[in-house]
Amino acid sequence: MMYRVTVGLFLATFFLIVMLLGWLVLTASGLSAVLTLTQKYVPELAVKKASGRLVDGAVFEQIDYQLDEHRRISINNLTLSWQAAQLITGRFTVNELVIDDVLITQQGDVPGASAATGLPSISSPLPVSVKNIRVNTVTAHSQGQDVVELISDVKATLNLWGDTLTINNLSIESTDKARLKLNGSIQLSDDYSTALAYEWVVIDPKLKGLAGQGNIKGNTTKLRVEQQVVKPVRSTNILTISDLLDKMNWHLDAQVAQIDLA
Repeated sequence: MMYRVTVGLFLATFFLIVMLLGWLVLTASGLSAVLTLTQKYVPELAVKKASGRLVDGAVFEQIDYQLDEHRRISINNLTLSWQAAQLITGRFTVNELVIDDVLITQQGDVPGASAATGLPSISSPLPVSVKNIRVNTVTAHSQGQDVVELISDVKATLNLWGDTLTINNLSIESTDKARLKLNGSIQLSDDYSTALAYEWVVIDPKLKGLAGQGNIKGNTTKLRVEQQVVKPVRSTNILTISDLLDKMNWHLDAQVAQIDLA
């Protein structure tokens, strides 16, 4: 008799857990409950509206995150679409991450860091792929000043496996100013070993035609940034930075090869 009661209680508890998980993952009210719980434990975060389901994607509107007493980040709209079923195969794939209208607000003076701080170690237990990242419009506003648009468009594809972040086709465009493209990898632990290739072009009419390319290699102990300006003045610049997280030192070597007047 006791055995049957124990088995019955176990099965009832198991099905209750399954139903609870199903409600959390498969319903909009489940998403709302998870968001409410998250905001309870992270009081700096506020989300006015959320819709969707944890199983396949969600839309979050009017997000505010208070970084500290002086700085706040606001996001008008954040859309996520992912493939939760791939977790069964040991992978997590985000089809799309779209962030619209980011505003960085600063009130008063931000105190400088009093001591050197290390970078966090980040590692994922399973492969994570973000196929399409888009950020539309990033602006900044400081007390007593006008709102300034910093970035008009960001596009990228990212992959994280263990502690290695692979960046594919990262494109950043500043409104009518310049465009940057970047590819490579960063190890998100220890000394943050970095190997990146980049190219940039100025689209400001006053400096139209100015362009360059280069690579970034090294780590937080010693980082080497090589840049080749291809137009209008062909030159090679090598910037060596040491002790990035402590008493940062740098050295620049520049060499002008020729002037392109075409």
